[in-house]
Amino acid sequence: MTMTQQERDALTQNWDQAKSQMQGQFPGLTDQDFEQGRQAPDQFASTVAQKTGQDQNQVEQQLRQIAQGFSSGGSQTQGQTNR
Repeated sequence: MTMTQQERDALTQNWDQAKSQMQGQFPGLTDQDFEQGRQAPDQFASTVAQKTGQDQNQVEQQLRQIAQGFSSGGSQTQGQTNR
């Protein structure tokens, strides 16, 4: 599983915000790991999995969720309409 171009773009364009979320979810990563992730988001999932011991598919899903949060306008995850 790899991220779509839109997901990669969302992560890289919002990297500083994404990084703070990822630091909470993936403790133990170095600044160098995050810088490499900025340059190659698809490879970042592999690095995270290797360093944290988490399943790579789970890591990729978490990264996709973070990216989708940015591409969908942030907190607009629940669409309720009142009539």
